[in-house]
Amino acid sequence: MLRVFTRDGGGGNALGVHEGLLDPAAMQALAAALGHSETIFLGDPTPIVTPVRIFTPTYEMPFAGHPLVGATWHLARIGSTVDLGCPIGTVTGRRTGGDRAGIDVVQLPTVETAVLPDDVAAAWVVRMPLEYQLHRLRGVDAVAGYDPIDRPDHRYVYAFGDDGDEAIVRARFFAAGLGVDEDPATGSAAVALAAVERHQGRTSGALTIHQGAEMGQPSRLELSWTPTATTISGTVSDDGWTTVSL
Repeated sequence: MLRVFTRDGGGGNALGVHEGLLDPAAMQALAAALGHSETIFLGDPTPIVTPVRIFTPTYEMPFAGHPLVGATWHLARIGSTVDLGCPIGTVTGRRTGGDRAGIDVVQLPTVETAVLPDDVAAAWVVRMPLEYQLHRLRGVDAVAGYDPIDRPDHRYVYAFGDDGDEAIVRARFFAAGLGVDEDPATGSAAVALAAVERHQGRTSGALTIHQGAEMGQPSRLELSWTPTATTISGTVSDDGWTTVSL
């Protein structure tokens, strides 16, 4: 098991990594048994790409950031890259250090301004291709105290200014529709945030995202973007092998 997007050596988002693709029902059952927010299955590499499949406890994901970053760390040597094939297309992973990896995503999500809920500063719908609700709240305290009483399928709430720094985002992600009530670190939502920033005219930039503290799993994601691509990266810890009985 890996922990991806750790913060100062702790926390992070747990990830199951299975070498080899199985029957889809078997992969879904294994992901449910592990109980992590996601488990990634690695197919046999071709000269072009390593095929991967990603499952939450209840759903197969077309794209997810922390499994792809974890797979990159698992597969690539320091200083090298690996191309990972998932349903949205090919994502290039890069291992940049002993405990650090990241992915470059060239697929650009679409963004629409959404109806503004109460106590929300701004809202958008971002297609990842799953529809993510992005709600910018009025401050980091509002993020920490947020209560998703409607159990949303895919909602990312965030505010700028964590630790008093406008370049650090405080965020939380809720995905009851995927069998994940709350996720401690969400790379796909970071890609959605970059898409919103582009949509607002900030075509290039970089942010640090703090997530997971409310769950006791503090996580840190590094996000940067250009007009044509998004990069997410962070540190990874290896917690060793896990045996699961189905």
